[in-house]
Amino acid sequence: AIAEDRVKLDDAAKKYMDSCSDFLDGQNDRMLEEIASLKDQTQETSNSSGSAHEAASVSLQGAPITAPPCPAGDQAQQVLTEGNARYVSGSSIHPDINQERRDDTSVNGQHPIATVICCSDSRVPAEILFDQGIGTVFTIRVAGNVCDIDEIGSIEYGVEHLETPLFVVLGHTKCGAVTAMAMDSVLHGSIVPLVEHIRPALMEVKSANPGLTGNELVDAVIRANVWLGIEDLLRKSPAVQARAKEGKVKVVGAIYHIEDGHIEWLGQHPREGSLLAA
Repeated sequence: AIAEDRVKLDDAAKKYMDSCSDFLDGQNDRMLEEIASLKDQTQETSNSSGSAHEAASVSLQGAPITAPPCPAGDQAQQVLTEGNARYVSGSSIHPDINQERRDDTSVNGQHPIATVICCSDSRVPAEILFDQGIGTVFTIRVAGNVCDIDEIGSIEYGVEHLETPLFVVLGHTKCGAVTAMAMDSVLHGSIVPLVEHIRPALMEVKSANPGLTGNELVDAVIRANVWLGIEDLLRKSPAVQARAKEGKVKVVGAIYHIEDGHIEWLGQHPREGSLLAA
């Protein structure tokens, strides 16, 4: 009797397990069908969203905006140009570096005429090469004169808070940071993410001039990197962009030639109108 009961129990258990297996197979098939359906729906939604995003981007990108004249910016640039001419000719006057100037700026605060971002290179001391003294140039220095979050915050302090009417991205010849990127040098530590900001300039130059190599490539990337700095600033700083649109700040690029000391003014960004409209 015990043996017969055991056989019946085994048969019942087998039927139950077979039934469970069939049920699970059915559930698995239905789950796979649902997943496939969800993938199709997700792809359709993604395509639709992408099209909508592209359409929105197009609609948000208005016509290029021409920045109104900034006479104060023009005057500030002229002051720097004249100072650089004195520096190049060896006739620097080293203005505003005496106790009277220190007293004035400590009591009345700073009122610089220009905000300048330039390279940390020890051969590029902005105040000296512009022949300016204390409180005239609000200077930000960083390797490769790149415009990232910290630099942009400092620029905004100069342009918006101190209301400098001129902003300059000042690159320079023989720039080590640009050379490292252009020559694909082996770098270490935090230098790697720093110079990575220069890569878009390198890619743009290589795309436009695939045959450039060596010093010619470096020189072209130095120039492109100045424009990139302006692009990064105007795209990431609504404050500076707004002041440029209102004619309250003139945004220009320049290159300092360390060989003879002269500054080559590049002017405003070739695509400034589109950058201000973005």
